[in-house]
Amino acid sequence: MGGLRPEPGTSSGRGADGGDRVTGWTLTVDCCGRPMTANAADKMHPVAKAKARAVWRDATTILARAQRIPRMERIAVTVQARYRTRRSPSDTDACAPSAKGCIDGLVVAQVIPDDTHEHVSSVTYLAPLLGTGLPDALILVVEGAAS
Repeated sequence: MGGLRPEPGTSSGRGADGGDRVTGWTLTVDCCGRPMTANAADKMHPVAKAKARAVWRDATTILARAQRIPRMERIAVTVQARYRTRRSPSDTDACAPSAKGCIDGLVVAQVIPDDTHEHVSSVTYLAPLLGTGLPDALILVVEGAAS
């Protein structure tokens, strides 16, 4: 079974003190099972859908706090689903309901004040990774964005 594992931030450029400046953080949420797809979410009762999304929210909150991602006014998020097998490959953006829960987790962790367009400049979906042998997961890259 997967777990919550913070990953080191990626660094780019030099900070004012001459050290590396972290500009992005990678969160691999691999403890929640296969990401919920839009088709599955459409068939769920609203309460069940909210509970499923809350699992992704809570896991992301824990990871964001563990990485000590600082508060930002605006972010850009890149999302990629990872699947252990090649069984039932899904559309690139099919993981949107789980990604929504993850972005909610960034709000709870106080990385951003809210998940409106004023604070989330973009959400980009990359093609899923299939047949990795690793636990099913959502991989999020969170980067500060210009206002």
